[in-house]
Amino acid sequence: MNVLSLFDGISTGRLALERAGIKVHKYYASEIDTRAIKISKANWDDVVQLGDVNGIDVDTLPKIDLLIGGSPCQGFSRAGKGLNFKDPRSRLFFKFVEILEALRVKNPDIKFLLENVNMAHEWRDIITEYLGVEPVLIDSKKMSAAMRERVYWTNIWKIKQPKDRGVKLLDVLDTDVKIEGLIEHEGILFDPLFSEASRELVHVVDGEVRIRQATKKGYIVAENGDGINISFPGSKSRRGRVLKQKASTITCVCNFGCFINGVMRKFTAEELEKLQTLPVGYTKFYKEDDGTLVEATQTARENVIGNGWTADVITYIFSGLKEGREENLEKINKPERSNTMRKRFIYICSPCKGDMERNITKAQDYCREAAELFPDVVPIAPHVYCTQFLDDTNPKERALGMDLGISLLSMCSELWAYGIDNPSEGMKAEIEYAKEHGILVRDAVEVYQHTGEELPDAELGDALIVLPSHVGSLNGIAAIESTTVRISGEAVTELANELRKHPGHDITMEAGS
Repeated sequence: MNVLSLFDGISTGRLALERAGIKVHKYYASEIDTRAIKISKANWDDVVQLGDVNGIDVDTLPKIDLLIGGSPCQGFSRAGKGLNFKDPRSRLFFKFVEILEALRVKNPDIKFLLENVNMAHEWRDIITEYLGVEPVLIDSKKMSAAMRERVYWTNIWKIKQPKDRGVKLLDVLDTDVKIEGLIEHEGILFDPLFSEASRELVHVVDGEVRIRQATKKGYIVAENGDGINISFPGSKSRRGRVLKQKASTITCVCNFGCFINGVMRKFTAEELEKLQTLPVGYTKFYKEDDGTLVEATQTARENVIGNGWTADVITYIFSGLKEGREENLEKINKPERSNTMRKRFIYICSPCKGDMERNITKAQDYCREAAELFPDVVPIAPHVYCTQFLDDTNPKERALGMDLGISLLSMCSELWAYGIDNPSEGMKAEIEYAKEHGILVRDAVEVYQHTGEELPDAELGDALIVLPSHVGSLNGIAAIESTTVRISGEAVTELANELRKHPGHDITMEAGS
């Protein structure tokens, strides 16, 4: 197989092909980062470096069987400026398309893989239209101990979600890391690379290690083996984060780390390699033009690792190229493109039992919002549908409804959980089924964060408040007469918002008739 890798980085694609058991005849790489090129050379003698993607002469290349690449993502990334296709780095996507079309002259059946960050659907749809295949969102946390949501467009095979390996951060951490100059703060030792302002986000109360965050409690508890991100102490929206047994998405500037054995520290380069499922030591050396090996710095290793791929995710995708698996492969390229947007089924997972009427209304709201905000989504909420003909209070019919719900879930590519931190028993069963069958489980809060939108407001019921109206005595005993006041859900919401704005103050609201 002849392979052309654009924006190649450290040739993770070459590693993934080897892991997938794909025989490579020639591997051509286009890359401009000299550090990445030298690290690639230290690992692969057979990689042919072509330089800048804009200088590639396709006519000089042999028949290419596989084109791969992860075009620069800064213009699409939510961590960036959000310029999208106006960003010259993002426009390099069109170079990928141009080269793909040119390669098809020699090989109409060429396979391709394009990777990028999870972006707004309007930009995702543009890429989909040009490539003619539907993307698949895969979070690397299924195969590694680090979160990394990435979108993949490929015609290798119809990708399903990989099975969750259940890898925890403790599985990859080195417990014997020696750090000089540790700084003590409230009984916790800190890597000196964390600033004083970052340390001030952490407090120990009643034995709990609390990291300040915009939650109802105002903090999240960090436990041994959790990932931490305390790199933005001055940000109102990005304060401290705690990731349960997972690491933050690895970036080229790795300002985050972990809490391990009473120490808040940053990751070593070797740990970052394991988080990206690279061989330990893969980025340790440069190979100079004269063949000399030079040890790379920690900063250089962080940069190339953060800009790279999660090797095992790419291996999983490349497994569709293996000979003898043709019966399981499905070509996605269509000879004719439909003008109708292809939809994906999303399972809306929310509580049903209890206040059923209210829960059904909330599920309807979730479906409505999902359909409006995500044009490519068909929301599936079983208790909006099944309760039209089944009685949830009847155990037999409820069991049938659960079975029908699971059948609907099996048709979906993702499950969005509303209230994932406190799921009902029914939700737990649905989430467990999704994980077992390779269906991506996502916290609905995080889904909406990607859009810049908030979850639809929950329906608030009226509140009944008992107010004292008169203090007197009855047979010498003090007595309080009271009046019951009904406050609408809207007024409760208004009151809550005022309390948030003015904590500790008296709030006066005019009573309605």
